[in-house]
Amino acid sequence: MPAAPKVGQTFEQERAPGVAEDRSTVLAVGIRMRTPAGRFSGCIKTRDAAPLDRAVETKYYCLRVGLARQLDRRGGRVEVARFG
Repeated sequence: MPAAPKVGQTFEQERAPGVAEDRSTVLAVGIRMRTPAGRFSGCIKTRDAAPLDRAVETKYYCLRVGLARQLDRRGGRVEVARFG
């Protein structure tokens, strides 16, 4: 992930042609959000695409937390419940 992500920026998560070709696009920055673990600010929202798996997910990453929320196209949801 870039140190200073900007909306519209795309980056590779993995680069192993034919094995793992996942890419992320930054959709929003400076987000505030809440999960069962608490309230967070300074978060970014990404769209992650795994073309080999035909998977697309929306992910939220927050400062000092990392991945805070993950949503998939089928309605699946994962949130950080505790950290520290």
